[in-house]
Amino acid sequence: IIGASPDAAEFLQIIVEEVNRLNNVVTRFLDFARLEKTETAQRSRVDLNAVVKKTVHLLENAGESRGVEIKVRLDDLLPEVSGDPEALVQVFLNLGLNALQAMEGTGTLEIITTRRRRSRLGYGSFAEVRFRDTGVGIPRDRLTKLFIPFYTTKSEGKGVGLGRAVVYGIVERHHGRIEVLGRDGPGSVFNVHLPARQAAS
Repeated sequence: IIGASPDAAEFLQIIVEEVNRLNNVVTRFLDFARLEKTETAQRSRVDLNAVVKKTVHLLENAGESRGVEIKVRLDDLLPEVSGDPEALVQVFLNLGLNALQAMEGTGTLEIITTRRRRSRLGYGSFAEVRFRDTGVGIPRDRLTKLFIPFYTTKSEGKGVGLGRAVVYGIVERHHGRIEVLGRDGPGSVFNVHLPARQAAS
């Protein structure tokens, strides 16, 4: 504010930051409350490679500002899935942002799509989207808690623990499965498995 004293300007900045934080919290709550709509929403044919490309476009600025290189490898024969493309963008964007936040300074985020004949869902035709980062990693004793609402691995004031719960709910409502391959060391891997359209119909 022009003409404001240093103390007043600092106080106003704190207010702005708190408003932004609370807005983020409310948004998370609304996302969590809207999960039921995902299940009954109109399903359409979804090209996951196109969803990944859109997600990467949204992540590019955040990646550059953090010094993180985003590498993408797409399977040209990836099967289509049935679902809500905007909800899936939300899933991938959340996983991507979490990966970027786990990397301090520099790092690499790989996003890879692959067709599978076997997954945690069984045998059939599946599309897998993998997020692999070089961040701080996730201790094994926390893996089973990651998708519990309000559980967060971030420091106090940095998160409310709804992001991964929303991701888990959306994937489940697409008849898919999400798994995390963590270890006591650098890096983590999140795999999203979704049934091909013919299997989901």
